[in-house]
Amino acid sequence: MKATLLVLWMVQAMAAWTSGRELTPAREAHLEMTAREALTVAFADGAATLYADTYARSRSALLMTSVAARESGFDPRIQRHECRGEECDSGNAYCYMQIHLETGVVLSETGDWWFDAKAVDAIHADDLADPASCFRVGEHMLWKALHASRGKNLCRYTGERGNECPAGALRLNQAKDWLKDHPVPFSDEEVLAEFRGVPSN
Repeated sequence: MKATLLVLWMVQAMAAWTSGRELTPAREAHLEMTAREALTVAFADGAATLYADTYARSRSALLMTSVAARESGFDPRIQRHECRGEECDSGNAYCYMQIHLETGVVLSETGDWWFDAKAVDAIHADDLADPASCFRVGEHMLWKALHASRGKNLCRYTGERGNECPAGALRLNQAKDWLKDHPVPFSDEEVLAEFRGVPSN
């Protein structure tokens, strides 16, 4: 029940951030499926959790979807890399989070990542067609951006130079503003306890 309500909390945010698109039943179902993908990644073992409080995993999923909303609007066509003209940075960016992968990327359990095309566990651009892989790589890249700026900005993610990165600020502040009026409904431990089938304190 808690996990379901958490998904609905996410869907409300995602719909609000993409309010220029008609919220048909089909789109609402698509947003719900996408929210579940982001939350599954954020609550997985070894996730690159972006925060360090009792709501860290939910906040991580929220930031991932905030970025995705700005990058792609959760358009399934963009996720499939069926880009037109200058979309997807002229075809160079992939999936909901518009990730640039010139070669394979390896994800560490600490949140860090690096390029290594020959690594057995490398994730390549074609793999990002899977939404789970998209969010996994995106979360790690967000972790590195926040780590590099001590939590202040997403300049490294958006590729902007300096400390004043308007595109990164839009993505980061969108999630922060949502949280001001719509706090996370459950702690991470409450949600994880439900997954484990044990009562939470």
